[in-house]
Amino acid sequence: LALAAAPGQATPAFQLLPTAARGSASVRRMPPPQSRRSLGSWSRASDTGAIPTQVAAVRPEGQGVEAHEAVGVQPANGLMRLLAVAAAATGTIGAGLAARSWRHRSAAAARSPRPLEYTPLCSAMVVPDVTIAMAAVSGTKEEAVSSTTANPLLMDWASEFGLPPFEAITPPHYEPAFEVALAEHIAELQDIAQSPDTPTFDNTVVAFDRAGSLLTRVQNVFENLCLSDCPPELQKVQLAMAGPLAEHSTAVFMVPGLFQRLEAVHAQRLDLGLTPEQVRLVERLHTDFIRAGARFDSEAQAKYTEIVKELAELCTQFTQNVLADEAGYTLVLREGDLAGLPADLVAAAKQAAEERGHAGDYVITLSRSLVVPFLTFSDRRDLRETAWKAWTSRGEMEEARDNRALAVRILELRAEQAKMHGYDTYADFATSDTMAGSPSAVMDLLLRVWEPAKVSADGERAALEEFVAEQGEAAHTIEPWDWRYYAEKVRQQRYNLDVSELKPYFSLESVCAAAFDCANRLFGLRFVPRP
Repeated sequence: LALAAAPGQATPAFQLLPTAARGSASVRRMPPPQSRRSLGSWSRASDTGAIPTQVAAVRPEGQGVEAHEAVGVQPANGLMRLLAVAAAATGTIGAGLAARSWRHRSAAAARSPRPLEYTPLCSAMVVPDVTIAMAAVSGTKEEAVSSTTANPLLMDWASEFGLPPFEAITPPHYEPAFEVALAEHIAELQDIAQSPDTPTFDNTVVAFDRAGSLLTRVQNVFENLCLSDCPPELQKVQLAMAGPLAEHSTAVFMVPGLFQRLEAVHAQRLDLGLTPEQVRLVERLHTDFIRAGARFDSEAQAKYTEIVKELAELCTQFTQNVLADEAGYTLVLREGDLAGLPADLVAAAKQAAEERGHAGDYVITLSRSLVVPFLTFSDRRDLRETAWKAWTSRGEMEEARDNRALAVRILELRAEQAKMHGYDTYADFATSDTMAGSPSAVMDLLLRVWEPAKVSADGERAALEEFVAEQGEAAHTIEPWDWRYYAEKVRQQRYNLDVSELKPYFSLESVCAAAFDCANRLFGLRFVPRP
């Protein structure tokens, strides 16, 4: 457990040692670690193997120890309960730590403590001389506090509908929040695995399904913003967290003793009087555990975790390289380059130019909302070719963002992953848990679609070439950058359908009204504006 010293001083680290007396604790300075460590690993870093059982408040060295009511802590899952102890001892703790107080419902539970229920302790750090540092076990008090104090991701959201306080959340909040949430999730799973009770559907499957609520909350906000509003600062966090999150996604299935409990429930699932949905949940979880390496020995599990972690990092980098190329590329247009473009696209290109320092001009980026309409409507064939070639080169436009080497490594790791599970190829492994069941079944379906699709595409090509000839244009092969342009012309000629004329009907207000109407027709729900 890390406790921060006075500003400007190195953070002293302490270890809480077990005592027999209720409401007391002994404190010993531990040597500082050589590198930054999360609380999850720090809570297990004990050169004596001692586990706190009855502990009290502690203060920096030289200021003594204060006795308070203690909370029981079990081996290997005591991290979050240590935080609860410190919170109970001092009376308050930073919301950034999301500390919980554990209460035991019976004497039996007290003898074998488990978190049966938990409640937030408070939401502000006011203790001046004791600061529990989440982000590091060395550094200044200011550094420790900045990473944890008043972290909106870990506070109780007081909005009327419990919505996240997006306006208060910034990229630096995520990593500290994830470290706390990941540690809490593992602690909850360790509680399940170490329960002395006979495994049942409720105390194993349901408990597993409900564990990690804090992580789910943090991750939902994080992933939502990564997909919808991901500036460079958040992309850095996304890349930094890809490995730890992937490592955790494997670790949850490798908590010692957890799979054995699930397997016991799985073995008797048909004799427990479960509903079909409950049986399906048991079977699905059992499969997930196996596919995550729960049956591997410890050495293989460590290797498998590293593979999954590296894959997550590579895939995140792959995606970010594509996004960077999309955002970084600009095709600058002048007034004479706008022939054929609808008014809404011209307006969007003008805004994109202003945002990129090209005021007075127009810019087409590789964002789908700009480049696809440009390929569809621009009369400038040379510019369409330029835009199309750039669009299809995303992920290899610059050496620093060349995805081809990443793709090779991803394939190598996936092949190794499949072999660890006993499959010849990754395709065999991936499809074994799908409705198709095998790569051959997938190929059969694709080929059944492919041949008719080729016939249809050839017919469309002939129609486009016929249109070119009718317009008196110089004969030329229909190239990829021509397809959307001429397809739109043929659609207008044959069906008198102009896609741009449909856009006014799909305003945000109209789409919302239509969604509400569908919900009313299907489910009888009514949506009424709040006063």
